[in-house]
Amino acid sequence: MDVRLPSAADVAAARKILADAPPSAQFKQLPQIYARETVIMNETFPKTVKVPIQALRIGDLGIATFPGEAFAQLGAGGQS
Repeated sequence: MDVRLPSAADVAAARKILADAPPSAQFKQLPQIYARETVIMNETFPKTVKVPIQALRIGDLGIATFPGEAFAQLGAGGQS
C-alpha cells in the first residue's frame, strides 16, 4: 500500500521553517515541531508498506478490506 508522504512543496516549506528557527534541539512552537516531523517523514518513511488483508465470505458474498480502512477519512482529517 502506498504511504501518503509530504509533497515536495511541504518539505521545502518545512526546511525553510527549520532554517529560520533558533539553533536548538528543543522546538517549542508547533510550526517548528510540524516542520521537523515533515522532514523526518520525508527522509525516513518508506513509500510503500505491506499490510495484512482481511477477507470474509458469507455464502456467495465476499468482503475484503485492510485494517484501519474504516478510519481512513477520520485519519485524513475529514468529516462526513
